[in-house]
Amino acid sequence: MKKLREVLLILLSSDQPGEIAAAAAVIRRELAKAGRDIHWLAEQLARIMEAPAVSTHVPGHVRRTAKEGIWWKQLEFVINKLVFLNDREVEFIESLFQQWSLKNATWTPSPKQLRWLDAIYNRLQQGDPFGRY
Repeated sequence: MKKLREVLLILLSSDQPGEIAAAAAVIRRELAKAGRDIHWLAEQLARIMEAPAVSTHVPGHVRRTAKEGIWWKQLEFVINKLVFLNDREVEFIESLFQQWSLKNATWTPSPKQLRWLDAIYNRLQQGDPFGRY
């Protein structure tokens, strides 16, 4: 599915008709390999778009630290840079998003998860997406 993410980025960001057609063909092929189709992909995108708007204040939730108040913004930034992450990091970021979405925004990552998210976010922010420097 990593290849699907990369090709989807090409499809959505290119203004070249040939690139768009080729990317669409690869997406259909990758979905078929995974036993999925474009209807499944459209359903996933619809669920994301229908998710409630994110607020750093959740009624009944007391923020314990300032760091917890920004974790969602960090996650949102990192989600848009998945192509720069290794497979383990992608799984971690996707699991954070899934846990948050399944628990209707009442869930907060553990301190260990917050540290890892913060490390990934800082690496991407510093212009060293692959952690080489």
